[in-house]
Amino acid sequence: MTLRKGEAVPDISLEALGELMQRTFNEVRGLREDVAEMKDQLFVQSGILLRLEHRDRTADGETLRLLQMVQRRDARVRALEEQ
Repeated sequence: MTLRKGEAVPDISLEALGELMQRTFNEVRGLREDVAEMKDQLFVQSGILLRLEHRDRTADGETLRLLQMVQRRDARVRALEEQ
């Protein structure tokens, strides 16, 4: 309810205030549950992201090792061809 300048404040019963407070408390409780659920989801998603980053770093290392193996093999083949 919005009051305009010069308007009188209407009489509000304690019951109406109590109902309004109860609705507000219920809404806050719902928001807290939503935040708790989002925290859980964030925890799980962070774990997934960390595993993916580790997998990528591992794959990068394996790729580098394979490249080095290929380069050493190519060097040996060139050395044999030069003989």
